[in-house]
Amino acid sequence: MSRQLLTLWLLINLQLAFLITALLKIYFKLFPVRKRVANTLLILESLPIENAGYQYRAAKWIPHFATQKWQLDIWTIIASRKSYDYLTQPENISRYLIHTMWLRLRQIVASRHYSCVIVRRELLQYNDYGKCFMEQLLSVIHPTVILDIDDNIAEAKREPRAIQSWFGKVNREDGSKFMNSLSYYHSFIVGTPHLKSYVQSLYPSKADNNFCFIPTCVDYDIHPPRTYNQETSKIIFGWIGGVGNLAYLDFVIPALNEIANGNAIELQILSGADFVPKTTAIFPIINLKWSLDNEVDYIKSWDIGLMPLPQSKLANGKSGFKLLQYMGLGLVSVANDVGINGEIVQSGSNGFLVTEHATWYEVLKEVLAKKADWPSLGKAARKSIEEKYTFHANAQKYIQFISSR
Repeated sequence: MSRQLLTLWLLINLQLAFLITALLKIYFKLFPVRKRVANTLLILESLPIENAGYQYRAAKWIPHFATQKWQLDIWTIIASRKSYDYLTQPENISRYLIHTMWLRLRQIVASRHYSCVIVRRELLQYNDYGKCFMEQLLSVIHPTVILDIDDNIAEAKREPRAIQSWFGKVNREDGSKFMNSLSYYHSFIVGTPHLKSYVQSLYPSKADNNFCFIPTCVDYDIHPPRTYNQETSKIIFGWIGGVGNLAYLDFVIPALNEIANGNAIELQILSGADFVPKTTAIFPIINLKWSLDNEVDYIKSWDIGLMPLPQSKLANGKSGFKLLQYMGLGLVSVANDVGINGEIVQSGSNGFLVTEHATWYEVLKEVLAKKADWPSLGKAARKSIEEKYTFHANAQKYIQFISSR
């Protein structure tokens, strides 16, 4: 099918979806759902099963809810990572939008008998058309619907933005879709306190008791921690993260070059794509393919975990998950003092922070000078994560919040 025909087909599907959704909204306003199954929770996910967000903010909660007699189900749009990556390519995006829109509409209607529904990030990814038409329908069916966010998605989407194209105007594209969608949610599970402040800055009427801070937890307490060998001849720095965050590594390459002048070092990157630095690196960079099965073994093989971040609104909304992964496995970690990182790390005690008063090179030099302390720093890091950032540490708070909706 040509691009022009695909665009026309998408336009027809959008208009039809708007109409059907409007009719369904009228129906559920006239005939509200009277019977829901107690202690049933549905998470509407947008990402594939292999995605870390799917696993750590949804799937890994299932056994914890089960112990409290709660049934937790997860419905995503495209389960396979391979299919997801293929359909979200620019040349296939129209097919993706059509498929996900109709599937999500069916899921929303089918969700009506669950006692609680959580939306992860967005109902419709990459689809900003229709002025939040599906959020409107879901909020009618589930007036107490909850949004779970661990990033400032509005910043990632560069909202607000002007709509210029005729296609966008015809299909009521919303240049502030995520920001506007927040008004349709009753409650919020936020990955950082900053995200709560962000939502309340837009909607001051959202009360404090409608927010619950649940970090992106790790289950690394079931794994033995990393052990340090003082005789290590080569220092391995490591970074784990999504493809969209690879560019942050460029902030630390110059500092690592300086460190490499007097030390044998290596940088290992665990992600879904290869990192190619903008600045020439004088040390080896090893790109590793991430999977849920290999991440623990790779992280435990590193000496120092890195989390470079800029000072920005987008970075301030991040959940510090890299730090939780490193520290949960007993690694010495170094991160920019941005957003929640300053709450996770007590610099010098369980990790190190790069602040405005010191460069990455200066902090990394300090870390290497304290090599004898790495075992105790790693133990302190793991203990702080076990106390605050594991599933066990947060399960009761999460379930109580859901039960009170």
